[in-house]
This record gives sequence, structure tokens and C-alpha cells, in this order.
Amino acid sequence: MTWDEERAAATVATLMHHEDVSPMRVDVHAAVLAGRRGARRRMIVNAGVVIVVLAGVSVVGVRLTGRDPVPEPPAAPWKATAVQPLTCTTAPFGDHPDQETVISVDPTGSNVLTSVSDPVSPGTRLVRYADGVRTVLDVPKGRLADAVVNRAGLVVGFSNTTSAPVMSSVWAYRGETPQELPLPTGYQTVQDVAINGLGDVVATVTSGDTTAVALWTAATPDRPRVYPADRSGFVYAIADDGSVVGVFGLTSTPSGPENRGWLWSPDGTGRDLAVPPGWTGGTATAFHASWVMGSVTQREPAPGAPGLRSAPARWNLATGAVEVMSGIEFEHRIQAIPTGWFIITAPPKSTAVVAPDGRLFNLPGPADAENQYAAPSWISDDGRRMVGNVVSIRTTGTDPGPYTKARATTWSCTPGR
Repeated sequence: MTWDEERAAATVATLMHHEDVSPMRVDVHAAVLAGRRGARRRMIVNAGVVIVVLAGVSVVGVRLTGRDPVPEPPAAPWKATAVQPLTCTTAPFGDHPDQETVISVDPTGSNVLTSVSDPVSPGTRLVRYADGVRTVLDVPKGRLADAVVNRAGLVVGFSNTTSAPVMSSVWAYRGETPQELPLPTGYQTVQDVAINGLGDVVATVTSGDTTAVALWTAATPDRPRVYPADRSGFVYAIADDGSVVGVFGLTSTPSGPENRGWLWSPDGTGRDLAVPPGWTGGTATAFHASWVMGSVTQREPAPGAPGLRSAPARWNLATGAVEVMSGIEFEHRIQAIPTGWFIITAPPKSTAVVAPDGRLFNLPGPADAENQYAAPSWISDDGRRMVGNVVSIRTTGTDPGPYTKARATTWSCTPGR
């Protein structure tokens, strides 16, 4: 499996039978989801399939429940709307879109980072587009594992050795030359990396079964701080004030193993992000204004239905209060991004996006390919521009297998209201 396949690895569930439902309720068979920098967890649901058609295109597997998943708060509800029309045109992104895969976009959309396919030495080059200016960056010390870019165009990533034992190197391009960031004493490997607008870098570091969060500030990149973590997981984002969010596993819940969103304050104090009654797990993947953005999940308790249901959620940074978007549920993983949008991807063809105000849109995949779908990484505040990939899926034999190609793409859209 190539590095690009590893980043996009997921499988495709088989669609099942149709069933009649009342208006405003759409129920689609679950699939394994691809989120930011690859699917982190598989969520497969065995359920009936209902396809809603919008402008001749099937809508992603979403259940508009017609009810609230949790009781409405006293304040004005954060509520989803019915599916809105979305008209988009696509265009290739970058100088070599068939050889480049978008792996990171800064929150403003000004800087885009791609990885370049190289048949001789795959996964060893990055391309940074800063307001359209293209710069090729070599990957130091091993094979590229992950990289991100911030609004200033700073690139940080990590690479792994290609032979056992695996050792990781974290590095940052603060100019044209990479600077190595030393790992905390006693840690050898890295799981994920993120950067804020000021150039502070955070990563999940491991040593055997021990997991921690390492923070390199822009002022002292040679002296990493360590935030202990008593469970495995991934960090996803760091705010400009130094707050960090991630998704870490809980050893057990009444319904089985679950993930939970986790927040570290700037002083290094960590806590899990509470979920309301009726939900057992959650994710936290982005900061947006005064909120931590993510989702809440619940494992289906019925025998033979081991999947999860999920809904968009946000946590108030000042009060810790959690809000769940009412009137909507998905049977797929939800990814929140820094502009406040949510992306829900369901291979092989369907993708949905949800605006911060609850408007729901279907983002159709390519019309000329059965096993391709849209996978945006970034959506502008107004929803009119998206950057990401069109992903192709291998479908050989009885096992669909991993994705084999991701083509850098931009979308220009006119969302309805």
C-alpha cells in the first residue's frame, strides 16, 4: 500500500434494500468514512437504505429525523434545515492535479499543501501554494507521514523511518530550509501533527503503550512541553491561545469502546468534552470562533446493528456547554473544519456538507464515474469555494480495497438558502 493509499484508506459498504419513510426522514446505509488526513475509525451500520434524489443526484446517507436528538436548550435552538440546493462547478487544482493530493488547507484558504506522487520515491515531496505561488519542499529524514500548513504559509510535518524500529522526525519549514523539532525525551514516534496561526506546533507522541501530547511553541521550538494522556488518540487542532483539541479513546462505556473529544487549556490542563444524555461518545477536530467543533456519537444497542449514529456538536470554550445540532443525524463520521462547516463523506459516491447555521447540502461526485466521490478538505465561510480531492476507489474482487487515487480539485458553488 502506498503512502497516499494509507492516508485515504477506507472501505465501501454495499447498499441494501429501499424502504418507504415519511417526508423529512432519510435513512441511508452506513459506509466507512474518510475524514481529515484519512479515516481514523470504521463505522459500519446494517440498516435499510433510502435514497433521496436532488437534481438527479443521490443525497449522502443522512437521516433528517424530524425530531431533536437531545432536548432543546432554553436558548434559540441550533437546528438543521431540509436539504438545500447546491450548484457547483469543478476545476483541477495545482500545476499537476493528477499527481498531487491536497493534504492541508489553512483556515483562510490562502495556503494549500499537496503531496506529490513520485513513482521513483513516493511520498517524499510536498508542494505549497501560497496565494497561487508554487514552492516544492523536500521531506527530510524518511518517508512522509503527515504535514499541515497555517495561514502564514508555515509547513510542519513528520516523517518515519522505512525500517523497524520505526522512528519519527518532526520538522517545520519556517523558510526554505526545514528545521527539526526535537521529540520529548523518551518518545520515539509521532501519530499526528497540527499548527496554529502563530506557528505553535502540537503532535501526538508515543513510546510503546504510552501516549502524550507534545507542544513546540514558536518562541521555544527546541524545548517541547509534554501534556500526559492516559489513553491513545490523535490531536487535531491548536488554537492561537495554545488550546489543543483531539480525539482520544475511552477504555469502556456502557455501550462498548468509544472515542471522546479532549481539550487541553493553554496551561496544559486536560479534560474530556462532556456529551449530553443520550450520547456516549464524541469527536473534536477544530476551533471556530468561541467554539470547539466536532460531533457526538451513540453506539446502536440493537443486536446486529453495531454501528454508530452521530450529529454535529459544538462546545463553548468559555462555559464548557455543549450544543447538539437538532433535527439531523448521520450514520457516518462527521468532520468539523475551522470555518465552522461539517463534512460527511460516504463512499463510493456521496458527500454532504452542513453550514454553521444548519443548512444541509449534497455535494455530488463526478457524473462520469461510478466509484469516485468528492472529498473537500476546506470550505469557505460562505460555502462558495471548496478545496480538496476527487477520490477514486479500487473495486477489484469481492473486497473494494483502498482508494487508489486522489485528484486535487476546487469547487466553485452557489449554495441555496
